[in-house]
Amino acid sequence: MTLLLAKFKSKKEANLVASYIRNMKKEVQLMKEENWDDFFFGQLINEGMKEKGTVSLASVRKKLKG
Repeated sequence: MTLLLAKFKSKKEANLVASYIRNMKKEVQLMKEENWDDFFFGQLINEGMKEKGTVSLASVRKKLKG
């Protein structure tokens, strides 16, 4: 997967570029900057769920406090 991030001055500009990308049959997600952390953390969780194995809760807490 290749990820493209772009920051726009206005929502109108972002919507215009998003419409071009959608016309190319690609997935688009528009979000405010304050939601990026949640999005990327969710992506990491999804990737981790695909792997086999387990991780202890203590090691996760340690990493988050990091």
